[in-house]
Amino acid sequence: MFVPNFRRQPLYIFILFQIIFFILYYTFQNPNCIFNPKPDYEWISSEKYVSIDGKQKHLYDHNMPLIFIGGMPRSGTTLLRVLLDAHPDIRCGEETRVIPRILSNRQSWLKAPFESKRLQEAGITTEVLDSAIRAFILEIIVRHGRPAPRLCNKDPFTLRSATYLQYLFPNSKFIFMIRDGRAVVHSIISRKVTISGFDLKDYRDCLKKWNTAMTHMKNVFLLERSTDQVIKPINLEALSKWVGHIPDDVVANMHKIAPMLKKLGYDPFANPPNYGEPDSLVKEKMTELDKNKKHWENVQKQVVEIRNEIRQHIINKSSSHHQSINNEHSNEGSKSLNSR
Repeated sequence: MFVPNFRRQPLYIFILFQIIFFILYYTFQNPNCIFNPKPDYEWISSEKYVSIDGKQKHLYDHNMPLIFIGGMPRSGTTLLRVLLDAHPDIRCGEETRVIPRILSNRQSWLKAPFESKRLQEAGITTEVLDSAIRAFILEIIVRHGRPAPRLCNKDPFTLRSATYLQYLFPNSKFIFMIRDGRAVVHSIISRKVTISGFDLKDYRDCLKKWNTAMTHMKNVFLLERSTDQVIKPINLEALSKWVGHIPDDVVANMHKIAPMLKKLGYDPFANPPNYGEPDSLVKEKMTELDKNKKHWENVQKQVVEIRNEIRQHIINKSSSHHQSINNEHSNEGSKSLNSR
């Protein structure tokens, strides 16, 4: 039969109080505790993203003047990116694809009442989320290419969130690329460019989607038309490739299907509209190219084949490198097991 030792009771009581004290202490220290007052401190990160280019160091943070290029796909965003990449102090690089996705996810999280409530209950406030997204976007832009004094991002649909990006990166600059919607849609359909929500078999549907996207993006920007500065076109063929490919019923109702054409300065009834008078030298060069069209098409195919070969070589080299690393790790693991 167990007989309690009353001499040890004070010790038991002391230990019990210690346990209760620690439980209450850590409960009240929890920032999500309803009884916990708002802390008078703030987490401050002094970290800046540093990338070393030879002996030169570049400091990166959210206050740096980032450049964002956007607009509809097939609107000249890639051409502009290549032109900027040619500058020694600017680096854009390829589309990241993940930046538009994280921006879209944020909108979904905050718009859905249930999801938004769950985030708040978990202590993930809008400020916390914004801070994380800011760090994520900056990390992607900085790390996915070579270092440079000025960094640029070219993900066309990021400009749907231009206002939010301006909040995250207050010194950023935005370039909104605009092209005749009919040319854009024809290019998307003929090249089979997959865009979520676009029916590549239906010109009418694609033009409506183009109109919606451009309406949303235009509301954020003041337009500065390049045609007001560069009056003479330099590539005549690309301007009117779409003519004759759009169904007649769509052409007849173009002003209703895509009213943004007129707002952006394009005549919806002209096929094609007057994009400007080219320079005589440009006319001469275009005529020469047209005469030797087959030759230049063959040259283009050769360049594409060479590019694909180089790309495949890089992929194979990278795969073999990763495979050799994995083999080394497995060999090291086998050695350690044998030594045991």
